[in-house]
Amino acid sequence: MSQISTLEIISGSLFTGLLVAHILLRTYYSRDRGLRLPPGPRPLPFIGNIHQFSTEYQEETLLQWGLKHGPLIYARFFGTPVLVINSLTIAHDLLEKRSARFSDRPRFVILNESMGWRAIFTWKKPDGVFRRHRRWLSDTFQKSVVKDYQSLQLRELHILLSGLIAKPEQYSSHFKRFIGAILMQIAYGHVVTSDNDKYITVADETLLKIVRFGSPGTTMADFWPACKCIHPSKSDINTEFISVAYLPAWVPGAGFKRHVTEVRTLVRKMIDRPYEMVHEALASGTALPSFTASLIKRLSNKGSLTTEDANDIKEVAAIVYGAGTDTTNAILASFLLAMVMYPEVLKKARYEIDSCIGQDRLPGFGDRGSLPYLECVLLELYRWRPALPLAIPHMTSSSEVYSGYDIQAETLIIPNAWAMSRDPKLFPDPEAFYPERFEGVDPNDLGERDSRKFAFGFGRRVCPGRDLADGTIWLTMANMMVTLDITRIIDAAGEEVVPSGARTSGFVEHPVEFSCSIKPRSTKALKLISQMETGLNEHN
Repeated sequence: MSQISTLEIISGSLFTGLLVAHILLRTYYSRDRGLRLPPGPRPLPFIGNIHQFSTEYQEETLLQWGLKHGPLIYARFFGTPVLVINSLTIAHDLLEKRSARFSDRPRFVILNESMGWRAIFTWKKPDGVFRRHRRWLSDTFQKSVVKDYQSLQLRELHILLSGLIAKPEQYSSHFKRFIGAILMQIAYGHVVTSDNDKYITVADETLLKIVRFGSPGTTMADFWPACKCIHPSKSDINTEFISVAYLPAWVPGAGFKRHVTEVRTLVRKMIDRPYEMVHEALASGTALPSFTASLIKRLSNKGSLTTEDANDIKEVAAIVYGAGTDTTNAILASFLLAMVMYPEVLKKARYEIDSCIGQDRLPGFGDRGSLPYLECVLLELYRWRPALPLAIPHMTSSSEVYSGYDIQAETLIIPNAWAMSRDPKLFPDPEAFYPERFEGVDPNDLGERDSRKFAFGFGRRVCPGRDLADGTIWLTMANMMVTLDITRIIDAAGEEVVPSGARTSGFVEHPVEFSCSIKPRSTKALKLISQMETGLNEHN
């Protein structure tokens, strides 16, 4: 028999004691007693509904709950009260109209406290620091400023189109480099000149490992009682990590433990190294304009840059890059998949572009208002494959009553964007990619059918970079359509191979890798792509 250390015995006993105490207290002082709660699946004693909550494709599980219990669902995961919202109307009523009480964030045990994304803006509670960070991001991504990034977007678009022609099978890598280069320059003034850029490589590896753990706030450790009852202080960031480390291996979803330390190291590299690069460039007078450089200068002018200021800048700059890369990459991959699976959409959109602007130039930002069908394609893309199927959970800061139901303070709110996108009353045949469902309706008058309302988050938590992301995706779609022939591959029997349309499970949804044919549409298209580079060089 293997020996067991004294530390393991003490830790195991402590863990068991805390768990039992937590369960007894939660059971004895039940917060649900006497409340009018929304319908939901029947819970078991102690564990609640956690046994019914899948570790993969959670959005589909919650969609099925909604089909049985209605669009507003109550559940309990161990001691955590949970409200699932499967309706855009209800999401608007609670997360938009009552945002003051529905904009808090739960504790993200894995992401914040175990992996080290502790003070990142996206996860922060709406306090003074949150408002400071959001003001910085709003200044960077307001519509008037986003226009200043157009030459950068066009430069990287040229590289993207050239890459898709040269190595079409590597479309995912091209998309990743494309959006990564745009955001890396905005965040840090760093010009990406290689597919193996050291900063992008570290950031992508970090984000890839993080999103595999599932949606933030809905992992097993976020609900496991012993992880919830030890609340780390600001001075001891490892307390929660220790409690997670002793999560029993038999608990579903506990396999993350062996990866946490590795990810913590990567997170620090992703946050610290680009900031250090900008700081050194400022000292040598070689720094290019960027979000990070601007803030360092601004805060340094008020006196010496404090450690707190430096950490704030690091964290928000990392979100500028991290929040946009994987999601935009996923949306562009879904666009490519849709064009392969639904060639009639590509044909119709291309005809509109050719009819509007001809074939002697490429579409630009100024053409957007003249291409209504392409706008429908974009709306359908957001609906068909929402990049964040479960958005990012909110939490109530106080008790509330809605439609006769009691909603407790500190209730975890899960906005199920996937279910909203699959509402057959709003979107008949929801699994089909059908842009025509939006035709003939002003994009500003779509109401509940506006897929942008669940594509970029809700209320005070809406993505501050949505205008940049939306414009980048639109421009990329338009230019890929008019310069590339995107078709299905032909197998050995001479038959077209239609992709399955399968998708990955996790925080960010991606299409499962698929094969397709990408070729230049014509020699004229090749010439137009080449002329993009000439025009950019003249502009610079």
